Amino acid sequence: MITYRTMLCREGEWTPDGRQIAPGALTWPRLPLPLAYQERTRYPQAAGVITQVWRRAAQRDEILAIVEAAEPIYPPVVAIDLSAMVAREVTRGWIRRRKAIVIEDARLAGATLIGSGRILDWGILEPHDG
Repeated sequence: MITYRTMLCREGEWTPDGRQIAPGALTWPRLPLPLAYQERTRYPQAAGVITQVWRRAAQRDEILAIVEAAEPIYPPVVAIDLSAMVAREVTRGWIRRRKAIVIEDARLAGATLIGSGRILDWGILEPHDG
């Protein structure tokens, strides 16, 4: 198994499609959690496990993880899988108002690595040697 350190998400930061996980809203159950890999044109497939998760206070709270994979994977995007989610709809923007979602309580259920191939794009996964 190859071990990596990655950031799963930032709490308190808006996504381009208008979603935000409120600071402190994300929790996680006992580990390990499933890790999947999906090329943009295929279905997800098992890629490994998430063995550690922790919150690091930064400008925005970062949720970091240690993941173990059977082979090298270098995707450009990590999508988190949530369960038991509580969210509310809000309106964002002063001039161009649009609806958005704030996730107030959610449980991490796993993660999916999304990429267009197994090439190093911008290094969302960093090798980790424990």
